Amino acid sequence: MSRRRPPMKVAPSPASQRDETKQVEKIVESSRALQERMKQSADSHGTAEPEKPIVDEKQPTAKPKSKRKAKAADQPSPKPANQAPTAQEPEAKPKAGTPSRRMSICVPINLTMRNRAGEIAEKLGKDADYVINAYLKRTKQGLFERWKSGQLKDLSSDANLLLDQQADKGTRQHRIDATLEEGLSDDIRSLMDDPLDLVTINKKAAAFFGAEMLAQLMKE
Repeated sequence: MSRRRPPMKVAPSPASQRDETKQVEKIVESSRALQERMKQSADSHGTAEPEKPIVDEKQPTAKPKSKRKAKAADQPSPKPANQAPTAQEPEAKPKAGTPSRRMSICVPINLTMRNRAGEIAEKLGKDADYVINAYLKRTKQGLFERWKSGQLKDLSSDANLLLDQQADKGTRQHRIDATLEEGLSDDIRSLMDDPLDLVTINKKAAAFFGAEMLAQLMKE
């Protein structure tokens, strides 16, 4: 019996192998290009566009200033050549109230005031009553000027003391006529220890006149 010989295998030629390799490379490249396009398409659909700012059409837009107007605004306005310098305002002082009130008051003169007046009288070669009358005259102007300068409170302690001493035997009363502005009367009331306002304004004012006289006597 004759044996069949197996068919001979023919090795592929090198040219055919190169063609197959190129085809495979083309398929791979086309596949990569397709995947890249699909990825770009997915990214473009997934990313939201930024919102545009809402512009109010009714609101007018500011117009840019011209260079000439801006330069004029930066420059200070010229002052008139003949303009006088502005004078500084004086310090505010208490204004005299209106209307004024004229009254007759009895100023209390205690022993301390009489003794001090006697010492001054000896130096002048006069009696104590002469000095007291002279200082009572000064007291009218002195009390008003002290009130205008805002220093009336400095007398409140002595004034309250003299108000309590008006009934003492050692205290003498000297009558004078004085004019009180309404504002001065109100300040005197507020500085006296009389919350129920039982004491008359005449007695309260007399106590402040006495305190002013005592202050002037002690200066000498």
